[in-house]
Amino acid sequence: MSSGQRIKEAREDLRISQPELAKRARVTKSAVSQWENGSTKELKADHLLAVAKALNVSPDWLATGRGPKQRTQDIDQGSEPKVSLIPLLTWAQVRDWHETAGASHTSGIMDRVAVVGTFGPRTFALHVCGDSMEPAFFEGDTIIVDPDREPKGRDYVIVIGKPTSEPTFKQLLVEVDERYLKPANRRYHILPVTADMVIVGVVVMKMRVY
Repeated sequence: MSSGQRIKEAREDLRISQPELAKRARVTKSAVSQWENGSTKELKADHLLAVAKALNVSPDWLATGRGPKQRTQDIDQGSEPKVSLIPLLTWAQVRDWHETAGASHTSGIMDRVAVVGTFGPRTFALHVCGDSMEPAFFEGDTIIVDPDREPKGRDYVIVIGKPTSEPTFKQLLVEVDERYLKPANRRYHILPVTADMVIVGVVVMKMRVY
């Protein structure tokens, strides 16, 4: 189901018309129509928040279909939070994203994650794969990665190595002049950071869908 279909579903749940939704969200009637009929594939972050508030649904559910449908916090209280739509990469896309400074796949990425907060243009999301970071992170968790944050000891980081190696997700340990990659799962070994390894980003957030 697309975000436009979710807008229509939530609107019909409230039994309001497209013009009424447009009025509540302070957008044009044509914008609502284009979202619902699929002419506009993607909502801008500010529109996403406004529509989610108008329909009393979660921005994350509206954008991605994941998580609870109903809004779990009152976003009317205080200042409105900033909602960002973060590109969701596959692990195979990480190297290219790093080498092109986030420009290579932008137009082709359909999946995005709605996250409350402000993030840089190169920030991306990944789904955790495997069990090497359990119990801190479980397979299927969504992590938000900031390539512009300077990695420090005990940060969780995404690392790429030789051109043929897959990206890896570990905790960075710093001891004097040596750096190591530590898995959270004790069944896996600590690895030294070698000269051919590059830290492509620091994990700044974890999201879990139940």
